[in-house]
Amino acid sequence: MPPLKFGDQLILEGELRDLKGRSHLSLHLILIIAVLQLNLKGKSEQLSHVPLRHLFMMNNVHYIVEKNEESKELREIIGDDYMEKLIRNVKQAMTSYQVSKRALRKRLKAFNSVFEEIQTLHTNWIVRDSELLNELRASMVDKLIPAYKKFHVEVERNREIHKKYFQKINIKHSFEDLEALVSKNLFSNYEIIV
Repeated sequence: MPPLKFGDQLILEGELRDLKGRSHLSLHLILIIAVLQLNLKGKSEQLSHVPLRHLFMMNNVHYIVEKNEESKELREIIGDDYMEKLIRNVKQAMTSYQVSKRALRKRLKAFNSVFEEIQTLHTNWIVRDSELLNELRASMVDKLIPAYKKFHVEVERNREIHKKYFQKINIKHSFEDLEALVSKNLFSNYEIIV
């Protein structure tokens, strides 16, 4: 049995489950692939955006699968069952990435819906004191805009990196537009009472 410790990395025995009766060469090659995947996972965790981590793993494990499929000898040494495990890893990363994109789209749609509802309701409400009105609007802008700006920048950055995947995600308001809508339109039925 080859060693399961490589530097500071320990390969879990579960990675070698169902590999009994394999040749030493087969076990060593599978361990090399397992260590490579651990290293890729470590590299992916350096990415701050979680969906990009999944995309990184999907691309790189798929590359491993492709290279093993190109070589009849490598595929025979590794075996169909381990190749299936690698393919499952690619599909799992793809699913994780798609769920992240779907969640992003869902969050954006929910935000747009709630904001439109608030805008419709609150535009007709009245805050009679102009100082209180300005304070309320400023407070809302201070809380809403930084979070929306961060979200907006994240979506746009991902749209640039992954145009194909993010082209259908529609950001309805820029953060400047949103700030103007809150600062000028909320409680705009303002009446001056003398």
